[in-house]
Amino acid sequence: MKRIVNESIPSGEMNRKNRLTKKNRLAQLCDTTQTAEKGTPTPSVSETRKSYASAVSEKDNFKLILKSKLNESAEAMKVIMKRHINPTELKVGVKSLKSLRDGRIIIESKRKEDIEVLSREIQRQCSQHIEVNIPKLRNPNVIIFNVPDEITVENAAAIITTQNPELNLTEGSLRLKFIYKTKRNFRNLVMEVKSECWRALVKRKIKIGWLICNVEDYVKINRCYRCSKFNHKAENCKGEEICPLCTGNHKLRDCQANKQEFRCINCISSNKYNKDKLDENHSSLDKNCPSMMSMIQKYKQNTEY
Repeated sequence: MKRIVNESIPSGEMNRKNRLTKKNRLAQLCDTTQTAEKGTPTPSVSETRKSYASAVSEKDNFKLILKSKLNESAEAMKVIMKRHINPTELKVGVKSLKSLRDGRIIIESKRKEDIEVLSREIQRQCSQHIEVNIPKLRNPNVIIFNVPDEITVENAAAIITTQNPELNLTEGSLRLKFIYKTKRNFRNLVMEVKSECWRALVKRKIKIGWLICNVEDYVKINRCYRCSKFNHKAENCKGEEICPLCTGNHKLRDCQANKQEFRCINCISSNKYNKDKLDENHSSLDKNCPSMMSMIQKYKQNTEY
């Protein structure tokens, strides 16, 4: 171990350097997404940027859920459905037909129109046996970077629609959610939009006040800052404290692990229950974490782009 000689360094200066060294070490260790204050949404747009074409192709995955009205098995429902429904005659494409653990069936297609045709036909031909449900998809969100100081949640929709008439947007199609400041004091605006508005806005530059602002897709995955797991926040966490770097029972700021000792609690948990094993040798904050990528993919599949 290299010895640090500090005889000629004043104690105040040495303490300051130690604090900076610890801060820099944590920044280097966490090859990670941004961390936010408790209760503040964490933007995840720039962390997993892909080409526009590949992103859209992942999202076009529409679903139809089938449930037995007579408590029949999934295999029995498939027999009934295939007896009455012919995809070739209906001119529809089926990407997959899967049985779920709870006895339901899920049909997936690349086209929304195909799912709607199948839904109508199954209801018409098999309504005595099968209950049909098309899951409602969430609206997409966009993030507008570096908006001017005079922009607020209350006036943003009117300003955006007025200054960008070529996009044919209406105030009613934009639902402003929040504005947050970055560490560099930039103000970013997040809003929920309809699918047609998302297509008009994303990957564009729009005029707001005296500025031209970039617009990107905004994907927010809830991750607890206490246990590092998904789908809940720290204030609602019932689990134990888990370090996002090494899975030890301590806070991030107290972690002494080096990069070779990083472990991901989410990939470890996934490997306990799934045959396809994930790489565990990274922190749960890693932007390329397989578990995080899977969560982002599921989020997009349930969003109507």
